[in-house]
Amino acid sequence: MKAQTPFETIHKRRHAEKMFKCHLCDYKCHQKYALTEHIATHNSEKPFKCDKCDFAGYTQNRLNTHIKSVHLPKEFKCDQCDYETHSNPLLKNHKMQVHTMERPYKCDQCDYAGTTSGLLSTHKDGFQILG
Repeated sequence: MKAQTPFETIHKRRHAEKMFKCHLCDYKCHQKYALTEHIATHNSEKPFKCDKCDFAGYTQNRLNTHIKSVHLPKEFKCDQCDYETHSNPLLKNHKMQVHTMERPYKCDQCDYAGTTSGLLSTHKDGFQILG
């Protein structure tokens, strides 16, 4: 029996975890809140309305994200260009992607390196599709 890579071990453990399944489609996730937000997308009604513009969202969380990104002052400003954001992690990602080209998230299967853990996860998901 071939030894598993750390990625294969984590991937199998993740699949062994409890999955939450949508009763309306094939969507599955590991967090209950993510399923709740997903199920709301099946409803054509968007009950969470912005009081500053005509935006409406399926969930309170989506409305909160909209308000932060569109209507609140952008506290974090890039010192190398005119990019502004409401989130320090978004500013750090911007600097890595645009200015420093830093790629701290390295794949253990190939030479790929990404700027965020999410990009690395998406990349690694491709290995499962291919093999």
